[in-house]
Amino acid sequence: NWIKIVQRVPVRIHIDEVPDGVLLAAGITCTVVVKQDGLE
Repeated sequence: NWIKIVQRVPVRIHIDEVPDGVLLAAGITCTVVVKQDGLE
């Protein structure tokens, strides 16, 4: 057996543009890609 531990980390994000039909709202789940110095 294993236990999934959910971690919530407060972050600031910058969104360049939001595609049409995409709803942004507080509390939604997302997948994040972190880029540093132009690299993924």
